[in-house]
Amino acid sequence: MVDPGASGGRQPVHTEAWSSVATVDPPHPPAPPGTSTQSPAGGPGRGAPWWVVVVVALLAALLAGGGVFAWSRLAASRGPGTQQETTSTALADLAAKYEATRAELDALKKTTATKPADATAKPTDTSSTSKQYTLIKKVYLKSGTWYVSADYVQFLTGAEATAQATAHGDESPPPNGYYILNDTALLRELPVAATANVRIMGGTGGDPSSPRNQTLSSFHDWFVSSSTDKNWVKDGVYVLTLAGGTVTAIDQQFIP
Repeated sequence: MVDPGASGGRQPVHTEAWSSVATVDPPHPPAPPGTSTQSPAGGPGRGAPWWVVVVVALLAALLAGGGVFAWSRLAASRGPGTQQETTSTALADLAAKYEATRAELDALKKTTATKPADATAKPTDTSSTSKQYTLIKKVYLKSGTWYVSADYVQFLTGAEATAQATAHGDESPPPNGYYILNDTALLRELPVAATANVRIMGGTGGDPSSPRNQTLSSFHDWFVSSSTDKNWVKDGVYVLTLAGGTVTAIDQQFIP
C-alpha cells in the first residue's frame, strides 16, 4: 500500500503488476560411478602450452643422440678393428724378437767359426799322447786326485809370432822373438796322474840350465804361497803332457 503523502500530492497511478514465467529444468540424475564431466575448453583441465611440448621434445632428442654417440664410441673401442690392431702389434713384436734372436745366433756361429781350434777343443779320452802350452790358473786336490785349471795358449816364434803380433795390434816383431797368443779364456779342469812330475826353472823367466823337479804337493804349496820367492811359479807358461785326457807331466817353458 502506497502512502498518499509520499507522492507529494500526486495521484497514485495504478499499474498492473509485471510477472514473468521462468522455465525450470527438471533435475538430472547423478552420473554413474567412474565417469566425469569434460571440462569446458580453457578450463582447469586444458593441456600444457605448446612451447613446453617443443622444449621437452628437443631435450629428448638431444639425450637420445648423446646415447647413440656414446654407444658407437664404446662399440668402436671394443670392436673387431681394435682386436685386429692388437693382434697385429703382438705379431710385430714377436717378429722383431725372432729377428733379434736369429741375429744373435748368426753372430755366435761366426764367432765360433773364427776361434782357433784349441779354443773349443776339450780333452778327449784317447790313448794318444799330446803336448799343450797352457797358463795354469789353479792347482787343487779333489777326492784324492790332483787337478789343474788350464787356460790353453799358443807359444809362437819366428815369422808366425810376427804375423800374429801385427794382427793383434801388438809390437811387431815381438820382443825376444816369441809371442803368446791367447784368444780365449776357456778353462779346462784336467786331472793329473799321481806319478806326474813337475819341472820348474830357477826363476820367473826360467833357467834351462838349472831345472828343478817338484812333486804335485810341493808345486801346489809354491803356487799358493804368499812369498814371491815361491809364488812366481803362477806366472809361468807350462807345457802339459796329456795321455787320455790326464796330465802325465808338467814342464815350465823357458821365457827368454
